[in-house]
Amino acid sequence: MHGAVELYGAFGEEGAQKLIELTNNKIAIGYVTHKPEQDQLFAGFFSNFDR
Repeated sequence: MHGAVELYGAFGEEGAQKLIELTNNKIAIGYVTHKPEQDQLFAGFFSNFDR
């Protein structure tokens, strides 16, 4: 089995780890993240999609 999955950042490290375990570490699992000092910028950007 080969492949890679890039998760939405909300899955976090814990969610990525669960998937790594579920796939018996045979699929590359990553997750998107950003630096905490940019939280306000991300919150402002994504608040435009709450409508």
